[in-house]
Amino acid sequence: MFKHFRKISTFVLTIILLVSSQLLVAQNKRDIPNQSREKELHSPHKATIRSLIIPGWGQAYNKKYWKIPIIYAGFGFIGYLAISNRTEYLKYKDALFFTPTEANPNPPNEYYNHYTTAQLEAGKELHQRNMELSFIIGGLWYLINVIDAIVDAHLFNFEVSEDLSFRIEPDIKYHYQSPKPLAGFKISISLPYNTK
Repeated sequence: MFKHFRKISTFVLTIILLVSSQLLVAQNKRDIPNQSREKELHSPHKATIRSLIIPGWGQAYNKKYWKIPIIYAGFGFIGYLAISNRTEYLKYKDALFFTPTEANPNPPNEYYNHYTTAQLEAGKELHQRNMELSFIIGGLWYLINVIDAIVDAHLFNFEVSEDLSFRIEPDIKYHYQSPKPLAGFKISISLPYNTK
């Protein structure tokens, strides 16, 4: 009976070891793709699409949260310039094209009485140009937001090692045409080698 118990226990122990080793192998296989999938999951394409949909979303995806307030401060400032220039443009335009009538004898704003027609035309053109320039700068700021997200996404997995070194040391070279040795300096730059 003891022999049977030993055979059964050995058999059970063997099965337990086989099953546990298979589970460990399966877990390791599952972990390796997860790690590589994490690196693959951070794609520049996703960062681009997110930045195109909502400015700053690509930066959040890249975990560069400190850039989001800068992006929205830029949009806020550009929006303020566009709105204030549009307001001034409309004031100059209304004053320039105002013609007093019996039904409407009062000018639309104080610009009508303070500026000449040439000054009103110049002010209208200036603020119209500044308003349009604000829209162009807003579009460029939007593109900068997208480009920044793309570059950050490409550099997301880039590792910078602390093991960068630069050395200058004396060096002696022998040249076949010169009987004397040539003295000089040798510059050595050591860059880390990543095997990942």
